Amino acid sequence: MNAQNENSFANRRILVCDDETSVAAATARLLNRALGSECVTVHSADEAIEKLEAETFDALITDMAMPGRPGIELVREVVERWPRMPVMAMTGFANDFPFMDLMKEGAVDFVIKPFHGQELAAKFVRLFREHDAMQALLNDIDRLRQLNVAQALSERKYRSLFQYSMNGLVLVSPDTLDIEEANEAFFELLGKTREGFKLNTLDQILTSNDALRFKAALDHFRKTGHGTLAGFSLQVEEDEPIEVDASLSFVTLESGPMLMLMFKDMTEHRQMQQKLSDLATKDDLTGLYNYRMVFVELEVAIERAKREGQQAAFMFIDLDNFKKCNDTHGHQIGDELLKSVGQIIQNHIRGAADRGFRYGGDEFGVLLNGIGTDIAMKVADRIRAEFEHIEGYGTSMSIGVSPFEEGINGEEWLRRADAALYEAKNAGKNQVHLAIPETDAQKN
Repeated sequence: MNAQNENSFANRRILVCDDETSVAAATARLLNRALGSECVTVHSADEAIEKLEAETFDALITDMAMPGRPGIELVREVVERWPRMPVMAMTGFANDFPFMDLMKEGAVDFVIKPFHGQELAAKFVRLFREHDAMQALLNDIDRLRQLNVAQALSERKYRSLFQYSMNGLVLVSPDTLDIEEANEAFFELLGKTREGFKLNTLDQILTSNDALRFKAALDHFRKTGHGTLAGFSLQVEEDEPIEVDASLSFVTLESGPMLMLMFKDMTEHRQMQQKLSDLATKDDLTGLYNYRMVFVELEVAIERAKREGQQAAFMFIDLDNFKKCNDTHGHQIGDELLKSVGQIIQNHIRGAADRGFRYGGDEFGVLLNGIGTDIAMKVADRIRAEFEHIEGYGTSMSIGVSPFEEGINGEEWLRRADAALYEAKNAGKNQVHLAIPETDAQKN
């Protein structure tokens, strides 16, 4: 269940700072499993600074509410001393936290506790992608900036490099965001011609959300002189949005200081990334999460339950007589049955809160967050009953349900659900059985 060995982020080092040791450890495990990155945990701002002074890291994720120096002070110092290392913040106080102040201090993103494992992993994928894009484009930007040594000659060289660059380039007034000039590659990116489309301001081609994000990031980039933004869109009128990464640099020309943006079309790249992400985390037959994600999501649910006293339940599902069905009717019918199970599970879980998994073969799992035992048993029986009413070719469904108990880990939680599943099978199949709580089992 560990992260893929060939993951492109396996060589990254992430420093995780949280005064709650269990939260820091769980966050590190999630990132290691999802990305393969090496994660080191510390538990205070001072300890984080000491670790950063002694070792090299590619990113920092820090809690905001910690004893001693608060997280926002840690963000401020890290951005000042290590300006090229991205910092992500996490907080459990979404309603009261000044997020704009955090962004102005230089944090690149934030996550709200409790967070899903895939949400956190996706944010780090984007964070590292932005960093990689910045490194890839930085040489081009430095070449442009270095041409300022002899201004007249520099201006001619700059214009030539600007116009013939394969990347879309735009010159923008840093104060008004008025577009002063754009090269042909940028018009090609937009699918427009210079003659047929008039560019006025940057707001004109950014979606409203991305315009706000851009302006917030620009305040930070004024401190460093350059930066990179990834994962936002350009949109012209009613056209389809164009996914881009952009590298920003403040340059000085004869006409005065300007903001230069270098755009790279990432639409196909993002589509491929999404496909690769789905291949890594989703089962291609049913569309449910695959077995790799089971323990990741169980760990997230456990940390949430500890922190908030929240109930949760995990159910393990197995199709009775599935091998006989395959042998009798063929694998095509078997695959159709498995797809039906995936759809039934999707019908009975809440998309944002719960998780459905294909664990392997004809085994499935369902994680219900914020739900107690009684409701979990009802959901399990509704899933079983719906499957009973489709053409099952002689199959039925046995389910074991295990409520979360304090002190268990993901492996033990799954084991208890599995034991309840086999009690259902041994009792005659096509049933739902509840796992015996550990305390009751010990009494017996």
